[in-house]
Amino acid sequence: MEIAERGRQALALAVVVAGLAGTALTSMAIRADQRETAETVMDQRTAAALAAVRTEAGRYRALLEATAAGLALDDRLSWDDFDAATAPLAAAGLSGATSVAYVVPARTADIAAVQRRWRERGATGLVLQPAPARGEHYFSIFTRPLGGTSASPDGLDAGASPEAAEALEGSRSSGQPSVSDAYGDGQGFSFVFAAPLWTRASRPEFRGWLVAGLRGPDFLSGLPAAAGLNAELLPTGRPLPGRPGLERRGTVEVADRQWTLITRAASGGRTGLPLTVLIGGCVLTLTVAGLVHALATARRRAVRTVRRQAALLSERAELEELTRHAPPDDRVRDPSRAVAD
Repeated sequence: MEIAERGRQALALAVVVAGLAGTALTSMAIRADQRETAETVMDQRTAAALAAVRTEAGRYRALLEATAAGLALDDRLSWDDFDAATAPLAAAGLSGATSVAYVVPARTADIAAVQRRWRERGATGLVLQPAPARGEHYFSIFTRPLGGTSASPDGLDAGASPEAAEALEGSRSSGQPSVSDAYGDGQGFSFVFAAPLWTRASRPEFRGWLVAGLRGPDFLSGLPAAAGLNAELLPTGRPLPGRPGLERRGTVEVADRQWTLITRAASGGRTGLPLTVLIGGCVLTLTVAGLVHALATARRRAVRTVRRQAALLSERAELEELTRHAPPDDRVRDPSRAVAD
């Protein structure tokens, strides 16, 4: 009997162990499959986002170069000329673009003359605001806001930003468009595109820059391929933040610089399905184990019940027999009460 009891307990325990092990393995398999699927999807989406960044950045450069080349041919550039030349940029839907400006260089000693000349060409009320401690300044003369942003005041000195100044000087030296290093705060990095204006004469004359501002987060959010991605666009070479979760990185060459695109999936590709399967499997396993144990011990409980009933009937029969053979005064008139007593 004891051996049978142990066998029944072992059977119920085996059901519990097998059920829990199967549930755990199933949950782990689902999680691994989810991770693998998320890795594949992340690779595909990052590749698409990189291609979109390259295409859009190339469109920026082409439009800026073409506009700058047209402005360089104008010997007496005025606000009306600038307004007409940059109108296509406003209609181009450039993602993340904040403004486009015509910028000219000026030595400190020439600021008054430069201000007077451009006021005569339509920059009404222009006030040049030189940054301190600079020998050469880069003043915005005409500015057109883009992307629904508010217009920045003309006359600002781009030399106040080391990143912008470096891009302007580099593009003038190379004769090619340049992109600044990133600058900004915790709200996201910004960049500056600068295209130099050189005439096509036998002895080219430098006439300034066409400069476009770009906000990284708005640039990415405006690309359909990057929609829904937790992405950042940062300059290559500076320390890049690392965070837990599914992450991909890729480089994009734009003009004379490289950018790094970081894409992340904060959840790591996980859902609540593995946990649901784990909890459901544990509950089902314990329920089945309880049923197995109940069925395995049903015969034993039935035997015990029969034996208790048989013992009660035997005791009752003995009391009745004693009552029949006892003297009349000693008989128990209520056998049921005697049994109860």
